[in-house]
Amino acid sequence: MPRNDMVDVSNNNGTMTVANWKSMKKYGVRAMVAKLSEGTYFVDQTAKISIHNAVKAGLHVNGYHFARFTTVAGAKAEARIAARCALNAGLGKDAVIVLDFEANNLGWTRNAANIKAWVAEVKRMGYPKTDVYTMGSWTNSMPLNNHGRGGWIANYPSNPVGLKFYASYRGWQWTSTKHFPGCYGGFDVSQMYCSG
Repeated sequence: MPRNDMVDVSNNNGTMTVANWKSMKKYGVRAMVAKLSEGTYFVDQTAKISIHNAVKAGLHVNGYHFARFTTVAGAKAEARIAARCALNAGLGKDAVIVLDFEANNLGWTRNAANIKAWVAEVKRMGYPKTDVYTMGSWTNSMPLNNHGRGGWIANYPSNPVGLKFYASYRGWQWTSTKHFPGCYGGFDVSQMYCSG
Protein backbone atom coordinates (compact mmCIF):
# COMPACT_ATOMS: atom_id res chain seq x y z
CA MET A 1 0.00 0.00 0.00
CA PRO A 2 1.10 3.61 -0.46
CA ARG A 3 2.31 5.39 2.68
CA ASN A 4 0.04 7.27 5.10
CA ASP A 5 2.25 10.39 5.15
CA MET A 6 -0.46 13.03 5.46
CA VAL A 7 -4.12 13.11 6.45
CA ASP A 8 -6.50 15.91 5.64
CA VAL A 9 -9.35 16.69 7.99
CA SER A 10 -12.37 18.95 8.13
CA ASN A 11 -15.54 19.42 10.10
CA ASN A 12 -16.68 16.14 8.51
CA ASN A 13 -14.21 14.33 10.80
CA GLY A 14 -15.16 16.25 13.93
CA THR A 15 -12.57 17.75 16.26
CA MET A 16 -9.39 15.71 16.26
CA THR A 17 -7.88 14.99 19.68
CA VAL A 18 -4.25 14.44 20.65
CA ALA A 19 -5.13 10.76 21.12
CA ASN A 20 -6.53 10.61 17.57
CA TRP A 21 -3.33 12.02 16.12
CA LYS A 22 -1.13 9.75 18.23
CA SER A 23 -3.13 6.77 16.99
CA MET A 24 -2.57 7.87 13.38
CA LYS A 25 1.15 8.35 14.00
CA LYS A 26 1.40 4.61 14.73
CA TYR A 27 0.35 4.06 11.10
CA GLY A 28 2.91 6.42 9.61
CA VAL A 29 1.02 9.75 9.60
CA ARG A 30 3.54 12.56 10.06
CA ALA A 31 1.62 15.58 8.75
CA MET A 32 -1.89 16.92 8.57
CA VAL A 33 -3.73 19.51 6.54
CA ALA A 34 -6.90 21.04 8.03
CA LYS A 35 -9.71 22.66 6.11
CA LEU A 36 -9.67 26.35 6.96
CA SER A 37 -12.35 27.83 4.75
CA GLU A 38 -14.49 27.51 1.65
CA GLY A 39 -15.52 30.22 -0.77
CA THR A 40 -16.23 33.46 1.04
CA TYR A 41 -18.91 32.00 3.29
CA PHE A 42 -17.51 29.13 5.38
CA VAL A 43 -14.93 28.98 8.15
CA ASP A 44 -14.19 25.51 9.53
CA GLN A 45 -14.56 25.85 13.28
CA THR A 46 -12.79 22.52 13.95
CA ALA A 47 -9.50 23.65 12.38
CA LYS A 48 -8.01 25.52 15.34
CA ILE A 49 -8.33 22.74 17.92
CA SER A 50 -7.42 19.99 15.43
CA ILE A 51 -4.26 21.90 14.45
CA HIS A 52 -3.39 22.60 18.09
CA ASN A 53 -3.80 18.92 18.99
CA ALA A 54 -1.78 17.79 15.97
CA VAL A 55 1.09 20.03 17.06
CA LYS A 56 0.89 18.55 20.56
CA ALA A 57 1.08 15.07 19.00
CA GLY A 58 4.20 16.07 17.07
CA LEU A 59 2.79 16.36 13.54
CA HIS A 60 3.66 18.93 10.89
CA VAL A 61 0.57 21.10 10.29
CA ASN A 62 -0.84 22.81 7.18
CA GLY A 63 -4.16 24.23 6.04
CA TYR A 64 -6.34 24.26 2.94
CA HIS A 65 -9.01 26.42 1.37
CA PHE A 66 -11.74 24.94 -0.84
CA ALA A 67 -12.03 27.23 -3.87
CA ARG A 68 -15.36 28.44 -5.25
CA PHE A 69 -14.05 31.46 -7.19
CA THR A 70 -14.47 31.96 -10.94
CA THR A 71 -12.72 35.33 -11.32
CA VAL A 72 -9.43 36.96 -10.31
CA ALA A 73 -11.29 39.28 -7.92
CA GLY A 74 -13.04 36.29 -6.37
CA ALA A 75 -9.73 34.44 -6.05
CA LYS A 76 -8.19 37.38 -4.18
CA ALA A 77 -11.18 37.66 -1.85
CA GLU A 78 -11.03 33.94 -1.04
CA ALA A 79 -7.25 34.14 -0.54
CA ARG A 80 -7.70 36.83 2.09
CA ILE A 81 -10.21 34.67 3.94
CA ALA A 82 -7.91 31.64 3.75
CA ALA A 83 -4.93 33.58 5.12
CA ARG A 84 -6.97 35.13 7.95
CA CYS A 85 -8.35 31.70 8.84
CA ALA A 86 -4.84 30.22 8.80
CA LEU A 87 -3.66 32.90 11.23
CA ASN A 88 -6.73 32.51 13.47
CA ALA A 89 -6.27 28.72 13.51
CA GLY A 90 -2.71 29.13 14.76
CA LEU A 91 -0.80 28.15 11.63
CA GLY A 92 2.71 29.55 11.55
CA LYS A 93 4.26 31.15 8.49
CA ASP A 94 6.12 27.90 7.72
CA ALA A 95 2.83 26.06 7.11
CA VAL A 96 1.75 25.31 3.56
CA ILE A 97 -1.58 26.87 2.60
CA VAL A 98 -3.15 24.69 -0.06
CA LEU A 99 -5.68 25.73 -2.67
CA ASP A 100 -8.20 22.88 -3.05
CA PHE A 101 -9.18 23.45 -6.68
CA GLU A 102 -11.85 20.99 -7.78
CA ALA A 103 -15.13 22.89 -8.14
CA ASN A 104 -14.85 25.08 -11.27
CA ASN A 105 -12.64 24.09 -14.20
CA LEU A 106 -12.72 27.11 -16.51
CA GLY A 107 -9.90 26.04 -18.84
CA TRP A 108 -6.17 26.69 -18.73
CA THR A 109 -6.15 30.47 -19.31
CA ARG A 110 -8.79 31.40 -16.72
CA ASN A 111 -7.65 28.76 -14.22
CA ALA A 112 -4.07 30.00 -14.50
CA ALA A 113 -5.03 33.65 -13.92
CA ASN A 114 -7.28 32.80 -10.98
CA ILE A 115 -4.79 30.45 -9.31
CA LYS A 116 -1.94 32.91 -9.80
CA ALA A 117 -4.03 35.65 -8.17
CA TRP A 118 -4.94 33.41 -5.21
CA VAL A 119 -1.32 32.34 -4.62
CA ALA A 120 -0.02 35.91 -4.86
CA GLU A 121 -2.61 37.19 -2.40
CA VAL A 122 -1.95 34.41 0.15
CA LYS A 123 1.76 35.22 -0.08
CA ARG A 124 1.05 38.94 0.30
CA MET A 125 -0.94 38.09 3.43
CA GLY A 126 2.16 36.51 4.95
CA TYR A 127 2.10 32.82 3.98
CA PRO A 128 4.93 32.20 1.50
CA LYS A 129 4.39 28.44 1.10
CA THR A 130 1.46 27.46 -1.11
CA ASP A 131 0.39 24.49 -3.16
CA VAL A 132 -2.52 23.45 -5.37
CA TYR A 133 -4.58 20.31 -4.86
CA THR A 134 -6.76 18.91 -7.63
CA MET A 135 -7.94 15.67 -9.17
CA GLY A 136 -5.88 13.68 -11.65
CA SER A 137 -8.23 14.43 -14.54
CA TRP A 138 -7.59 18.20 -14.14
CA THR A 139 -3.77 18.22 -14.13
CA ASN A 140 -3.62 19.48 -17.72
CA SER A 141 -6.10 22.29 -17.03
CA MET A 142 -4.04 24.40 -14.65
CA PRO A 143 -0.53 25.35 -13.61
CA LEU A 144 0.72 23.16 -10.79
CA ASN A 145 4.36 24.19 -10.77
CA ASN A 146 5.54 25.59 -7.45
CA HIS A 147 9.29 26.37 -7.30
CA GLY A 148 10.01 23.80 -9.98
CA ARG A 149 7.78 21.13 -8.53
CA GLY A 150 4.27 21.28 -7.24
CA GLY A 151 0.81 19.96 -7.09
CA TRP A 152 -0.94 17.52 -4.86
CA ILE A 153 -3.09 15.17 -6.93
CA ALA A 154 -6.07 12.99 -5.97
CA ASN A 155 -6.61 9.69 -7.74
CA TYR A 156 -8.21 6.70 -6.04
CA PRO A 157 -7.40 3.42 -7.82
CA SER A 158 -9.41 0.40 -6.72
CA ASN A 159 -6.17 -1.37 -5.79
CA PRO A 160 -3.31 1.04 -4.93
CA VAL A 161 -0.89 -1.72 -3.84
CA GLY A 162 2.52 -1.19 -5.41
CA LEU A 163 1.53 2.02 -7.19
CA LYS A 164 3.36 5.35 -6.99
CA PHE A 165 1.13 7.73 -8.94
CA TYR A 166 2.13 11.37 -9.58
CA ALA A 167 5.68 10.97 -8.27
CA SER A 168 6.76 14.11 -10.17
CA TYR A 169 4.34 16.18 -8.05
CA ARG A 170 4.44 16.97 -4.33
CA GLY A 171 2.01 14.26 -3.34
CA TRP A 172 -0.65 11.75 -4.28
CA GLN A 173 -3.88 11.44 -2.33
CA TRP A 174 -4.59 7.77 -2.86
CA THR A 175 -7.76 7.20 -0.81
CA SER A 176 -10.64 9.07 0.79
CA THR A 177 -11.84 6.19 2.97
CA LYS A 178 -8.91 5.22 5.22
CA HIS A 179 -9.94 4.22 8.73
CA PHE A 180 -7.71 4.54 11.78
CA PRO A 181 -8.43 2.88 15.14
CA GLY A 182 -9.95 5.31 17.63
CA CYS A 183 -10.81 7.93 14.98
CA TYR A 184 -14.21 8.84 13.58
CA GLY A 185 -15.02 8.15 9.93
CA GLY A 186 -12.95 7.76 6.80
CA PHE A 187 -9.99 9.99 6.00
CA ASP A 188 -8.28 11.36 2.90
CA VAL A 189 -4.72 10.02 3.01
CA SER A 190 -1.74 11.04 0.87
CA GLN A 191 1.70 9.74 0.07
CA MET A 192 4.01 12.75 -0.10
CA TYR A 193 7.10 12.95 -2.33
CA CYS A 194 8.78 15.97 -0.78
CA SER A 195 8.79 17.87 2.49
CA GLY A 196 7.66 21.43 3.02
